[in-house]
Amino acid sequence: MSSIWSAFPVTFGVRRREIMILANILESPVLTGAIAGGLGTLAFFVYCFAKKIQIGRGRKMGLNFDQTCCPNCGRELPRIRRPANFRQMLWGGWTCPSCGEVYDKWMNTVSKEKSDA
Repeated sequence: MSSIWSAFPVTFGVRRREIMILANILESPVLTGAIAGGLGTLAFFVYCFAKKIQIGRGRKMGLNFDQTCCPNCGRELPRIRRPANFRQMLWGGWTCPSCGEVYDKWMNTVSKEKSDA
């Protein structure tokens, strides 16, 4: 079995055996695709978190990385939330512990009929 890596006896302090193991792993298209897909997805979410990009702004399905404060009383809401109802469990949102106002994940006020559902 010949590989392009077999021509290098020592590369950057790594011996030929380690290079051959890496080359055999990378020659598998399924494994290479899985590694590339996983790294791509991880890089996308790290980028979004670092830049605080809001994916799907204004839609039910989306990610909001902003630190949120209650628009009514100004209290900072926790990043790790405890859902107060089924809607918050499915789609996100907060209930302010100070004033009791109910918000969706984009900090829009939710009507009482929706918050009880």
